[in-house]
Amino acid sequence: MGSRYEEEWQSSYKMYIAAFQELQLETLCFTENVKCFLMRKPGTRINSVQITFTPEGIAIQGDHCPGDNGVCSAFGYGMEWFTRRLDRSYICEKFLRQRTITEKVQDDLDDMIRECDDGHVHGTHHVLSDLISRVSDDGLTSENMAAIEDSCLFSDGIGMAYPIYDSAKLVAIQERFRELRHS
Repeated sequence: MGSRYEEEWQSSYKMYIAAFQELQLETLCFTENVKCFLMRKPGTRINSVQITFTPEGIAIQGDHCPGDNGVCSAFGYGMEWFTRRLDRSYICEKFLRQRTITEKVQDDLDDMIRECDDGHVHGTHHVLSDLISRVSDDGLTSENMAAIEDSCLFSDGIGMAYPIYDSAKLVAIQERFRELRHS
């Protein structure tokens, strides 16, 4: 079975890549210190993405931006960096924070079942299977997260990943911007 997280991420990424193919690039401002671009469908601002580069970093906002109201990069990243071919985890770490993601929790618990040897840790398969079932049925409730933490079967960080839709959208935006700037 494939990774739930990866399958959902790939599906979202493909959807955003397809949607962003219609967007064209318009330069709003191009000075020594500030460069601002709008990716949009011709004739409308609906579903647009504005990308602003400053000496402090990069801001992405608009209808199709990651996060609730947009994202800002870590300090010191600019247009030269943003127009390079970037690895998905590298670009995500500069704009997003990892969170506990349901699909990733399920994947991590599945991995633990495959990796553990029930002969060495009595009852481990049963405990992990119960946790997977609870998360699948109820989601990441505070009770389920407490049960996962109380199981003491893993170190901190289980289920930690970049939010699926925000990270897929961020990568698709960066790739479309790079493509438009190089065309």
